[in-house]
Amino acid sequence: MTRKAIGHAKAEPVASTGKALRGLGPAEAIEWQTPIAIHSKCGEASPYLAINTIDGNVGTLWFHNVTCYHWLACDLGSTKTISKLRLYQGGIPFGYNVSVSIFVSDNPADWGTAVWVGSMVGSLPWVESGAFSRAGRYIKILSGSNNRWQSLFEFQIGISVVGAGGPNPGLAKSGEPSLGSATQEIITPASGEQKFE
Repeated sequence: MTRKAIGHAKAEPVASTGKALRGLGPAEAIEWQTPIAIHSKCGEASPYLAINTIDGNVGTLWFHNVTCYHWLACDLGSTKTISKLRLYQGGIPFGYNVSVSIFVSDNPADWGTAVWVGSMVGSLPWVESGAFSRAGRYIKILSGSNNRWQSLFEFQIGISVVGAGGPNPGLAKSGEPSLGSATQEIITPASGEQKFE
């Protein structure tokens, strides 16, 4: 039976609510929003449930502990035009060493083709996708890695906000995730166990 070692790392302060997005007009900015529900997922290992990715607490995480191409689909509650996605990463990040594919749809039975594919390992802990524009109620992320130790702490979508008079006018404050407790659980392989599959 595989053992998992759990370490603790200090949670980093959360970044500001929004910022200008390169490539958008001068009066457009990004508002970060958290999906309202988990629609479906590849699985989860209790107590590291998928709902932890949208609970507003960067101290909790989703972890599956199965060798597969991990995926998670979220419900936004209504159709929104999404411009970006960001993930709060830690430990072995989602899509580690390979890629993350993003899908947006109004029909979770038909995802179509990915709206963006790329690495989301960059500047931890918050990592942003590249820019795209697609309307839909559901968003799905698919890891290009089958590493069983991947984990994900928080999941947010970026909505373009149009205002007047500057790069961030009228930017709604969308409740940043809290630090919760002062520690963040990190899933790491047990001693002597191979890290990557």
